[in-house]
Amino acid sequence: MNTKTRNLTATALMVAITLILGLTVGFIPIPIGIFEITLMCVPVIIGTVILGWKQGLILGFTFGATSLFKGLTGPLASLISQYPFVLIPSIFIPRLLIPLAVWLMYRLTQQLPVVVGLGITSAVGSLTNTVFFLGMIYLLGGYKLASILNLVISVTIFLNGMVEMLIALVICVPIIIAVRKVYKKDK
Repeated sequence: MNTKTRNLTATALMVAITLILGLTVGFIPIPIGIFEITLMCVPVIIGTVILGWKQGLILGFTFGATSLFKGLTGPLASLISQYPFVLIPSIFIPRLLIPLAVWLMYRLTQQLPVVVGLGITSAVGSLTNTVFFLGMIYLLGGYKLASILNLVISVTIFLNGMVEMLIALVICVPIIIAVRKVYKKDK
């Protein structure tokens, strides 16, 4: 199989995984607040490192689409309908920034030991989502929306952000290492 076909197939597989994850167990509800712990950065990080930033953007968009769907059918539905020009960009833009941050960090950490570089890359990908999602809500939402979500945002940054980063580290690093070995054998 040529490289272009393999990359297209791998991208389609990663999109399918992202959709399945996003519509099933990719968002874990927490008892505090209206946000959820998300596993959705994982396929975006893995896909970006393995396939490149362009394919990562496709995965980031898929993550954003599943986030919007979950938001429109969950506890954020009323807020999204009240503040669509704040929340919709806050859902998509951070998800599209993940692959760019991951790709840049992956390139910058090439000289480090593989596990360390991939760990830093995975952490940055996860934190990019958390920081930009919540930061955009806060900046674009103005005082009224920020005051409604202020406590939720504070709790989410510390609780969700750290948990999601640890999940990304534990899952992404070994999977990327394993997939890269398989890719090298196929070439």
